[in-house]
Amino acid sequence: MSQLLARKLGQQVVEIRSLPDNKRCFNCETLGTTYYVPQFSIFVCTQCSGIHMQFGQRVKSVTLAEYKSDEVEHMKEGGNQVAAYKYLARYTPDKDLKKPLDRYKPLVQAVQDMLQHYYGLTWATAASCHALKVCTMLHF
Repeated sequence: MSQLLARKLGQQVVEIRSLPDNKRCFNCETLGTTYYVPQFSIFVCTQCSGIHMQFGQRVKSVTLAEYKSDEVEHMKEGGNQVAAYKYLARYTPDKDLKKPLDRYKPLVQAVQDMLQHYYGLTWATAASCHALKVCTMLHF
């Protein structure tokens, strides 16, 4: 990949991260996202990126990693708002786990619990499930 193309793709990644919904961590809502999780197509903070890595997920730095054209296209189709639609469609904070906050002491455990719900598609709907092609997991 040429340096010009790599620079252009890197700039697009920074622009996507600068969108209002991507400025806050998907997991804990901390202001300032520095990492991208391709599996969920979400932007997360430094602390939550480490938790995603503990789950064996690939995590990429927004500013230091090199991105391919198809990764940037996938990123444009995703982002925190789209992920919230997919993974949190039936999530109700009053009944389910509270979303962890950046100053919440057991942040690591809270984010780990949230990730288990994302994997299990606990709060997904049939529509979002079909979009993810994992309907058999929810018996839809």
